[in-house]
Amino acid sequence: MTRHTFNALIKLFAISVNRKAAADTKSIMRSFKSFLEDYLEAKYVNSFLVLFENYLEEYSSSVSEKKLSLNSVKLISFCQETAENLNQTERSIIIFNLIRLIHETDDLNDSSEFIKLVGEIYEIAEDRVISLLDFFLGTDKMSLKLINDKDNSYAEFIEFSNGVYALKNISHENFLIDSVEVKNGSICYALKESVIALKDQRKLFFSDQISDLSHKHSVEFCLNLDNVSLVKNKTNILNNISIEIVSGEFIGVIGNSGSGKSSLLNIISGREKKYTGDFAIKSTDKSASISFASLAQDSFFIPGFTAKELLVRRCEFLQIKKSKYSVIIDKIAELTGISYHLNKIAFNNSSLDAQLSGGQQKRLAIATELISEPDVFILDEHTSGLSSEDTIQLLSMLKRLCSFNKIVIASVHQAYYESLLLFDKILILDDNAYPVFYGPALKASEYLRQITDRVDKNSALEISKNPSVLLNILNNTKTKEKDFWYKEFKSSEMFNHAKEKNSTKTIDKRCLKLNCFKSFFSELKLSYKIEIKKFKRPAFLLFVPLIIGLVLGLVSRYSDNIEYNMSMNPNIPILLFMIVISSLFIGMLSSSNEFIKLREFRINEYYLKNKYYSQIIASLFKFLSISLVQGLILILPSVYILEIGFISYKILLFSVLLIYWGSSFGILLSVLLRHTNLVNLIIPIVIIVNMLFTGVIIKFDHFNKDIFGESNKGAMFIANTQVSYHALNALMVEFYTFEDKENLTFKDRIVYYESVYYLDYFIPLLKDIAKSDSVNAERIIENESNINLQFPIYNENDLENTLINLEDYYQKIRAGALNKLSKHNLVDNNRKSNKYLSDIVENYYSQQILIDDGKLMRQYMCSYLPPYYMKNNLIFSPYKSIFNKTVSIYHYSLFFILISIGLIFIVSLLLKSKYH
Repeated sequence: MTRHTFNALIKLFAISVNRKAAADTKSIMRSFKSFLEDYLEAKYVNSFLVLFENYLEEYSSSVSEKKLSLNSVKLISFCQETAENLNQTERSIIIFNLIRLIHETDDLNDSSEFIKLVGEIYEIAEDRVISLLDFFLGTDKMSLKLINDKDNSYAEFIEFSNGVYALKNISHENFLIDSVEVKNGSICYALKESVIALKDQRKLFFSDQISDLSHKHSVEFCLNLDNVSLVKNKTNILNNISIEIVSGEFIGVIGNSGSGKSSLLNIISGREKKYTGDFAIKSTDKSASISFASLAQDSFFIPGFTAKELLVRRCEFLQIKKSKYSVIIDKIAELTGISYHLNKIAFNNSSLDAQLSGGQQKRLAIATELISEPDVFILDEHTSGLSSEDTIQLLSMLKRLCSFNKIVIASVHQAYYESLLLFDKILILDDNAYPVFYGPALKASEYLRQITDRVDKNSALEISKNPSVLLNILNNTKTKEKDFWYKEFKSSEMFNHAKEKNSTKTIDKRCLKLNCFKSFFSELKLSYKIEIKKFKRPAFLLFVPLIIGLVLGLVSRYSDNIEYNMSMNPNIPILLFMIVISSLFIGMLSSSNEFIKLREFRINEYYLKNKYYSQIIASLFKFLSISLVQGLILILPSVYILEIGFISYKILLFSVLLIYWGSSFGILLSVLLRHTNLVNLIIPIVIIVNMLFTGVIIKFDHFNKDIFGESNKGAMFIANTQVSYHALNALMVEFYTFEDKENLTFKDRIVYYESVYYLDYFIPLLKDIAKSDSVNAERIIENESNINLQFPIYNENDLENTLINLEDYYQKIRAGALNKLSKHNLVDNNRKSNKYLSDIVENYYSQQILIDDGKLMRQYMCSYLPPYYMKNNLIFSPYKSIFNKTVSIYHYSLFFILISIGLIFIVSLLLKSKYH
């Protein structure tokens, strides 16, 4: 312990003593002196005793009462003061020694709450503190025993904190821990690097002792592959793999590129399902289950995240208790050798910006997977690109994992001699994807040389120290038989040993079960954090709609007069059209890379938990909030500049929905496609289709008749599948019909426009038809009465009188409606409308009526006309039908867009369960 650590311990012990109303100071000083003599050189003991006396006096005089309450501000500040500048190991050692000193001088139960308070301030989990208290009190039931080579127990221990252990001598002989004598019944602390010196002068490394113990207490299992083969596109990827891998083994898979190494690892990990033969997990404990973790060759991280943030992310993903994060991360970081690099950025858009070296990135990737505590760890060429020193260090670390009865399998393309010897066994695959050797690495070269009668020393692995010699021997052997080496291997004794089956039972692969709600909030938190980390991206997402909104507003503000008049602005229809299209573009631009950029990082999470729906839901939820902000930024400048604030909330609503639709569609593309270029190709196609079929750029009766037919039904069908068409339809109609007194005049407007239609278009055209074809004119009247239930019927055989009566009838209707509307001063178009928008909504053409199969079809359709005309071939219709019920285009469009978003959401979920 350092002087700083001792000083903190002395302060805490002095505080503990002063919390008691009465204390035997002399007895306490004797115990404390004995403690100092165990750990300090003699020349420092007196100075620390004096320091302890000073602290006793200082903390006694600093309070009015002898006894401090646990909620005392001064007490808490004293504890916080001692925690400054201490790492986790030092804090754990202080808590241990504080408990030891209190146990030797006082009743430990009386001080347990104080110790828990210090533990909380020192960020040590309460269950760990309680466990240590129980260990000192002799009530702990979870301790493990250390056994010497004579099968006698000499100590029992518990792990108190990450890398800090409490150890009790239970033998009749004393032993030393790091030169500190531990007597029978005494308790001391030990670190992983501590050395135990027994009475017979033997020195044992504590880490080796607990590794052996962990090995003995772990579940023993094996992976059994029996004649496993894989064929893809009529090509043999793997041939007849029959091996058994036992827990505790470190296995290397060697072969040239294309020899099937990755495919074999994918079969073992469970990523590849379409193989023949048998692969089973077996164990003597039939109730056991085995977990797997797998790493690809390259390491992928979230840009801008530090190593610690990435490890915390995996803890959150696995839904580990937050109080255990620091303990787990410190333990894994120490094991993988990245403890001093946790605050460095792993990756930042390019490898040039990374603060971790290639070897450190590999270690971080391994540390991330080890958090799930896998029983089988599979790595695919994870040493590629590393120096020989880094490779050996990495493989040495992986080999240590095997001491905990785990299986580690690593494929190696080009290995160094020293690193190859770290494997317990190696599996060699030839270029024809056959197994040709499985056994200790040292025997591989001699086995292959004997078969080929090679006697030159250059072919000996031990002399050349070049593992590529193994593959060279295979490649340089001239034989026409593709399975030559496999036949030799199959006939050898080594083959029978490789596929030896133990009398074990098949067990299951452990499935990760996570709470869906916790997964959702974890994903949502990560999703927002990623956006915040990438400062340029959120700035870009907000900058684009702002610029578009300003440009649309400034460019579209036009007037013939000096004073701006919104009603006579010819650009209002185009503005609404551009808002609709821009909203779709902004949405797709925002989310099109959502699952592409981090696909490789996520792939190991998918492996741990397949059908990972919570990420889709979290992304959709995130983009809902982003869409709202983007919609506001897009709409507000245009609304303000063009003075259309009266309709702004409806424009905003549709803009937000369209941005969100675009975001949802972009997410779908990023789930379905794996390359950004493909997504960037599809987005403009979607935008162009939506632009063409809004009825603004090209009117529906101007589409190519050869493609869409004379009646334009094909064009209308496509238009009805586009959200842009429905949104623009609704916005134009709502803009056109906007007025505060609309409810009072709506019915009168229907009557007024109905009468105008019959007086100005229908009856004059019918008179012209009657002059040359009275029969056709009578049929038109009959058909009109079937279409319009309000159409008057006259039982007269005189067609001329019928036309006169019709004209008189609608003149009276128009006069009555005009009289009512005049009272509201609305007839002269005093509404907040726009002339050019009105022309589009009314579909105002030079030819107002079409004759189709004996029927007069109105070519224009005013928004005020009744819903029984909605079936006509119209561009903009104020009404639509849902389940045989008539609804306004406004509500219909909202319903259509929401349903579209829902369908995209469902398809994304279904695809997310398959596409990784």
